[in-house]
Amino acid sequence: MQIKTIQISNVLGLARADLLFSTPIMILSGPNEAGKSSIADAISMAILGKPRRVDLKKDLGQLLHDGAAKGRVTITDGAGEPLGDFKLPKGEHLVSDNIKGAQYLSYVLDTSLFGQQPQADRRKTLFSLTNCKVSADATEAALIKRGADPVLAAEIKSSLAQGFTGAAKVAAENATQAKGAFRAVTGMNWGANQAEGWTVDIPHGPAADPAAIEAAQEKLKKALTDIDNGNRHLGNLEQRRADAIGIDQKRKDLEDLAATLKRATAKKEATEKDLNKWLPIVEQLTKDLAEAKNGSVPVACPCCQADLVVSGQTLTPFTGAKADPVKASEIAQELRKAQEAVTLYKSTLANDQRAIAAAENANNELGILQSEVEPVTDEQIEASNEALNKLRQNVATYRAQIEALTERKNLIDGAAQSEKQAAQHHTNVKAWQLIAEALAPNGIPAEILSGALAPVNDALAILCRMSGWKPVVITEAMDITYGERLYGLCSESAKWRADCLIALAIAQISELKLIVLDRFDVLDLKGRPQMLGMLKELARLGAMETVIVCGTMKAIPANMGPEVTGVWIEKAIAETNPQ
Repeated sequence: MQIKTIQISNVLGLARADLLFSTPIMILSGPNEAGKSSIADAISMAILGKPRRVDLKKDLGQLLHDGAAKGRVTITDGAGEPLGDFKLPKGEHLVSDNIKGAQYLSYVLDTSLFGQQPQADRRKTLFSLTNCKVSADATEAALIKRGADPVLAAEIKSSLAQGFTGAAKVAAENATQAKGAFRAVTGMNWGANQAEGWTVDIPHGPAADPAAIEAAQEKLKKALTDIDNGNRHLGNLEQRRADAIGIDQKRKDLEDLAATLKRATAKKEATEKDLNKWLPIVEQLTKDLAEAKNGSVPVACPCCQADLVVSGQTLTPFTGAKADPVKASEIAQELRKAQEAVTLYKSTLANDQRAIAAAENANNELGILQSEVEPVTDEQIEASNEALNKLRQNVATYRAQIEALTERKNLIDGAAQSEKQAAQHHTNVKAWQLIAEALAPNGIPAEILSGALAPVNDALAILCRMSGWKPVVITEAMDITYGERLYGLCSESAKWRADCLIALAIAQISELKLIVLDRFDVLDLKGRPQMLGMLKELARLGAMETVIVCGTMKAIPANMGPEVTGVWIEKAIAETNPQ
């Protein structure tokens, strides 16, 4: 990837940068805070569209230089076509869609990125970089070669679309499910040793043949029949006792009622006597009242006070019997009292007659009531209840025997099937575990990765020889070593060297042939010319087309060679042809 021009205005520490590439290598230097790293960040921003120093789009205005209203980075290629363009503060971004290997640009624009990645991401990057792929059929064959069950190996093929990690997860989940199935059958957690040859533990106990179960069932049936008969017998006893109690009470009630006959008869006679006394009184008062009401009532003559009677329009002397209204009123009052007494005594007489009839009926009923009822004692009821309780205990015992015998029979009958199922689940656990382990990073992917690592480590070996630096190696476990020391344990300058060489290898394999190296001043005075010599050789060989190196120096070195252009950054301005 050849860069022709870089134009920057009001971005970060740069007021302006106007860079024209006439050589494959450009060294940008200047004092501290001159804007060297700003150029590296601006290049990444223009190509990737992702600012490094802020995370939120609303903060893009903070990337403007010294309060400028607008900023921009524009990069063109060797043919003058735009490679990338980024505008501030809105974040408008345009990038060429013709960049070969564009997915690896982030690794050559930020050389520390690969070393900072988790091992899984490093592996994924190298798989993609080296175009190291394997078909599902080839993976299936590799699994079978490792001893995987052919049926399960064919089943896992559909999960390989998720990658080795996803397929390994599916296999591990299937192994977990098989362990759960094993537990469901055996009642114990799966373990490689204890699951091997597992058998059902059948405790010592009585025979559980069908005849023994049938005999217990017959005993249960008879006991239940006896309970039904016993309940009926107890019910009969209780009914007879209730009947006896009822008859005794009825006899007592009848005797009490019959005993009232004499008293009721005497009371009736007294009532009749009183009634007979009042009847003639009523009769006499009725006659007296009639007599008191007969006759007329005369009027007094206004002249002589003689008694007169009105006859039509004529007054004649009164000669008949005189009526007595006062006496008639008194007699009528006495008559009402006498009639009320008669009515009361007649009602009482009727009640007395009913009482006599009830007493006579009770006396008659006593004569026909059975005098003998077979007695039922408490001892009989208690004995019947005890017999029923014993039968119920027997039923519980027989049922427990049947349940135990049936459970034991089922255990024995199902033992072979359970053992067969447990063995199958155990086999499935081991089979899925084998597949999960084979698909794990250190399994088949590691075998494939060894092929992917070869070109990368070969490129690193060549670069190490060219630079004279210690060997950089990427292991199958995705560890990075520099001079046999793990990357994380290295010094800052050693990490920089390792990052530089890995980024150069990625730039060559991806055919980007571009790299931006910031802070090269971390190298000592010996390391800097080693780096420059390596870069110049790569440029002469055509292995790299654009190399941008940023770092602090006192001045641009002279006589760096025809492959190198030096640019001094000062007062926030960088130009290849300063005026």
